[in-house]
Amino acid sequence: WVSIGSLDGFVYSFSPTGIVHKNLEATAVDSVIQVDPALDCAGRLVYAAQLKVASKSSHLYGDYSTISVRGPLNLIFTLFVPATGAVHWTGEYPGITYWVSIAFLFFPVFAV
Repeated sequence: WVSIGSLDGFVYSFSPTGIVHKNLEATAVDSVIQVDPALDCAGRLVYAAQLKVASKSSHLYGDYSTISVRGPLNLIFTLFVPATGAVHWTGEYPGITYWVSIAFLFFPVFAV
């Protein structure tokens, strides 16, 4: 399995046969993923970090799409099975928003 985090808030997992699974749909609506998911020690589960934001919008420009976000609220960490999407653990951390806000001053708009 290969899992890739996306700025649209989803984790896309590709099976060995090429089937794509769209994971973390419950929290993807108001979040973005800025870093790739990490495999756990056993090699069967994936850790993902989503940044929950106050507002998120996406726009299509021809063949390209952009995602703009504003107002980081907290971080959501999730441990899940990429093959089934089953969530084993999730936690929200609101205390990190100050440092994330500073990062958004330097990277206010993201393009996919």
